[in-house]
Amino acid sequence: MTQLGPDEQESAHLAALEATPADEGAFHALESLYQRNDRWEDLVSLYEGRARQGADGGGSGLLAKAADLAHRRMRNTARAEELYRQLLHADPLHLSALLSMVEIYEERGDFTAVAEALRRQADATADPRAAAALYLKLGKVFEERLLRRDRAALFYARASRLDPALAEARQAALRCQLALRRWAQAKRTLDGARERGAEKKALAAEYARLATLLVDEPLDHGVGIEAVTEALALDRAAPGAVAARERLESAPRTWRGDVKALVDQAAKAKERRTAAHLYLRAAGLHAAYDPDGSARVLELAERALLLAPAMSHGLDLLERFLSAREDWRGLADALARLAGSVRDRVALADLHLRLARVDLVRFADANQALGSRRSSCTSRPAGAARRSTCWSGTWRPRPSGRSTAPGGCAPPRSRSRSATGRAPAPTSRPRAGSTRARRR
Repeated sequence: MTQLGPDEQESAHLAALEATPADEGAFHALESLYQRNDRWEDLVSLYEGRARQGADGGGSGLLAKAADLAHRRMRNTARAEELYRQLLHADPLHLSALLSMVEIYEERGDFTAVAEALRRQADATADPRAAAALYLKLGKVFEERLLRRDRAALFYARASRLDPALAEARQAALRCQLALRRWAQAKRTLDGARERGAEKKALAAEYARLATLLVDEPLDHGVGIEAVTEALALDRAAPGAVAARERLESAPRTWRGDVKALVDQAAKAKERRTAAHLYLRAAGLHAAYDPDGSARVLELAERALLLAPAMSHGLDLLERFLSAREDWRGLADALARLAGSVRDRVALADLHLRLARVDLVRFADANQALGSRRSSCTSRPAGAARRSTCWSGTWRPRPSGRSTAPGGCAPPRSRSRSATGRAPAPTSRPRAGSTRARRR
């Protein structure tokens, strides 16, 4: 055989494999021939065909070789991706394949796919520190590339739990949680780091920073007191901790004067957003310390939201305050009033979505909820291009005149119709005598 030329040798080995597919000698001889002559594409096909025959314990090893050749030698990412997918179908936790898929997706700029491959790789990693490093990288992809701080915070926190010494993960989780105004979650992140033996001085500074931020969040003053207590227990000299404790402890005594000062400042503010923030802080003080201040809370919060409609944490305050009192009708009416006054389309979409949630969850009114949901879709800036994401299908009238939406539900009903048959503007909401008014 050695006296034959390369083509004759190849033909002989292929004939031997065709006659006896399990012929290891012919396979290795052909493999060696392709390697010596840099015939990578032929070698990839050989490995792939051999893997399909179930050789090498199911073919995972051969598919890995084929994929690596396509990726590293042939520089054919499409072929490599196809082979890695075959490999992952056979072995979903194959770390080398997952790592290579991450590289391919990064080269392509497909960061959604990068995130999914990284998650699978991290889930499959047994070593806690190595898994923590992968979850940290995954958090960065979500935060920096996909602009999803909520998901980033989740994976940063997971990385911090797996490797308490990875301070970067804890700091990143805390950064995202504070940006999302998830104060209690941030406190739990710090508590977990303390229990796992994190460095005391740095941790005390983070507790103090959280407490300082919560000075301006009256509904979370309790969390602030706990945070500043932990800060001072870890380090009596934690920056800002003493000042934060003094302000938090004095709030129940000074809140009336603080409200007056905030409202005066808001009236003099030149920027609408600045005034809105001041009114919202005043509303928060009434919500936290005035047991008979419901009307004042609503007045100040609605005033703030009319000045800055896209300030979503203002709606969060309204929902939190009225939900704690189980005043669902008051919440629905407040959202409806704002929806009737606001013209900002992003804010309108948020208002209608929140209203739909109240209609569905608290009043079990699917028709009203669907109407609010439809209004949120039509309020979005992208208009018709985005409306297709709001419904899984279309609904058509039945012969009887009644209609059904996707899934068998009734379609959103309009409040009233004009002589032209058109429904009124989506911001209109029912007043006294409506379905919601009858739920008292």
